[in-house]
Amino acid sequence: MSKRYFFFFQAIVLFLIPCLSANLPLVAQSAARQPERQFQVAELRADLRWYREALQRKHPNLHVYTPEPAIDAFFDSLDASIRSPMTEREFFNLLTLSFTRVRDGHTHIFPSDATDRYLNESGRFLPVKLVFEEGEMRVAEVFCPDCPLPPGVRILSINKQPTAGIRDFMMERQIRDGYNETYPAWILNRWFINYYAFHFGCPETFEFEYRLPGQSETQVVSVPALSQARIDACRSSKAAGSKAQGISLSLDTARRTAVLRISDFHSAALKKQYGQRFKPVVSAHFQTIRALGIEHLILDLRDNQGGDLGNGVFLLKHLIDHPFKIVEGYGKVRRNATSGPRRVRKVRGPAEGWQKPVGQPFTGRLYVLVNGGSFSNSGIVSSGLRRHTRCLVIGEETGGNPDLLSAGGRYQRLPYTGLKVLIPNRQFRITGPAPGNGRGLMPDHVVPADGGHRDSVLQFTLHLIDTSPR
Repeated sequence: MSKRYFFFFQAIVLFLIPCLSANLPLVAQSAARQPERQFQVAELRADLRWYREALQRKHPNLHVYTPEPAIDAFFDSLDASIRSPMTEREFFNLLTLSFTRVRDGHTHIFPSDATDRYLNESGRFLPVKLVFEEGEMRVAEVFCPDCPLPPGVRILSINKQPTAGIRDFMMERQIRDGYNETYPAWILNRWFINYYAFHFGCPETFEFEYRLPGQSETQVVSVPALSQARIDACRSSKAAGSKAQGISLSLDTARRTAVLRISDFHSAALKKQYGQRFKPVVSAHFQTIRALGIEHLILDLRDNQGGDLGNGVFLLKHLIDHPFKIVEGYGKVRRNATSGPRRVRKVRGPAEGWQKPVGQPFTGRLYVLVNGGSFSNSGIVSSGLRRHTRCLVIGEETGGNPDLLSAGGRYQRLPYTGLKVLIPNRQFRITGPAPGNGRGLMPDHVVPADGGHRDSVLQFTLHLIDTSPR
């Protein structure tokens, strides 16, 4: 993918899922006009073998959720299923089935550079943003003024494929930590257009079967696909005049309440996109919080997919009033040891040992807002706050595991198909050597997002503050 869409970090950095920025490049399968190359059985099996062996050599959490014999049996079955030539998209759909076996959110597979180039130049994509809400697919945003599908309409099928089946197909091939379902669902709700193209291709026209609110009969309409340029132009016009901040502080002095919103822990991303440096901005905000005597602090980590661990530790030093540990230890696969209980050895890593709080940490009431997009370093931070403070966690299950995860590595290309693969090489033991129950951090108060302009999670939190004993 083009360089502007990736943030490459050192091995000590927990990084956000690459390619999923607001301007995700559309590295989808080719449109109908592009001749699709057929890869031969021997080539496909060679790429599968490369991927399998790389996982065995490098991935420290490969057997955490699926025992080694089951992993081996799964890859044997994939190999046996390759009986005839496949296109890149067909092989992508086969290989990404491994995500629900490895169950690691930092293990990625993306289409090839050749597909990326073609789609960026000539691709055509869904003309609407689609999201799943309460088991139903709905239109969240329209990208062309003459589209007959208004926001909120329920979509029953796309090109005669029922939407429930589309979602199941894509969820089975989406990354997640352990048994978590909120992170893959969060990803699809934000980049459904892109992943639809990854898995199903890019037709010139989309046929939608839909039902209007309050009506029982269904209707069918065909809408031309759009180029990336058209979609970007629509989004830019809607965002005109608004200036987003990666880190922001909102104050309600009447309530003696502040909302500290941190959308990213990546230093490089914050500097490039928002012109902000994490530590000076966070320090200044906490000075304001102290100066105003804020009693209730709402830390909003929703949609924050992670970033530099050092920034997470710096934040925690302002919120925890005693020495603490944030990471218990690190591990890597032993050289020439692809199996067995001693497969992973202890290594050094960032933010080891005891951390000391700042001179005047916040000691008021803390509320932490999370959702399925709170991943990687956000999972680590929220896990640390749960263990070391009396905070209330509100929202939805975090996408990141609060006990054990992996990170690091670099993108490599499969020898024949060119699919881009990232295999993490460092284990992060947040609370110990086990992944807990394999789920994300569970909120004290589960409050689903309402999908509208009213922020139900924030409103719930403010209501708690208003009704809390003084």
